[in-house]
Amino acid sequence: MKNTTQKRGRPYLEKPSSSTLPPIRVTPEEKEQFKDAAEKSGMSLSAWIKSIARENIAKS
Repeated sequence: MKNTTQKRGRPYLEKPSSSTLPPIRVTPEEKEQFKDAAEKSGMSLSAWIKSIARENIAKS
């Protein structure tokens, strides 16, 4: 008898939905300033950094 059950877990995706960037070094003061600016904008730190990067790409 052949076993036809699927393996557990998420199936492998050939094309990942996202990738990561290498870490960047900032001073503790810069990190705090970035966090404060993100909070004032109502965004997470990650979303705020991405929005700033996108704005600079659009300017180029």
